[in-house]
Amino acid sequence: MRGRSSEREREALRIAVSGTQGAGKSTLTTALAEGLPHHVVVAKPYEILAERGYAFVHPPDVDDFVVRLKQSLISLRRPAPNRICDCCPLDFLGYIVASPDAERFDLEAWREPIARAMQSLDLVVVVAVHADPAPGPTIAPEDAAFRLAGDDALRDIVVDHGFDLCDGVEILVLDDPWGRRGERVLTWIEDLQLSNS
Repeated sequence: MRGRSSEREREALRIAVSGTQGAGKSTLTTALAEGLPHHVVVAKPYEILAERGYAFVHPPDVDDFVVRLKQSLISLRRPAPNRICDCCPLDFLGYIVASPDAERFDLEAWREPIARAMQSLDLVVVVAVHADPAPGPTIAPEDAAFRLAGDDALRDIVVDHGFDLCDGVEILVLDDPWGRRGERVLTWIEDLQLSNS
């Protein structure tokens, strides 16, 4: 993360909360927004597309995830600081990789725009699937296997740098119970910024 020494600079963070469906992204995003009151939560690609009348398919296919990926990239083009994104392009890439028709997706054609978007972020918080679920809708049994496959793919992409798309971006992986995650991220940010001051 780029070093910041002043309180005003400390607030100039672009954060993405990353994870699969039902992992607790929205719960954590809300907690971070409360702890970082000068930040603005960026609408999810799903919400933006739904408002525009996009007809989602269920279960989603690669084409559907590509549409969401495009919208996520568009949302990150705006250079404004003080942003918290409830998902990032790699979430949708993880779903694509885990999809049965993943071979239809040409990663090389997307590598540069995805890497550029990710490098616009200061911090990516990866919310891992946990046995202690976050509050929210229950995951349907038929979706559970795909959710776990997406979680595995996302970990490979973000944590293990499977596609080298996160160079220079701080990564924090959370696998503890959801109720402790907000405090842990805020403490981690504070400690890291103090070490860089």
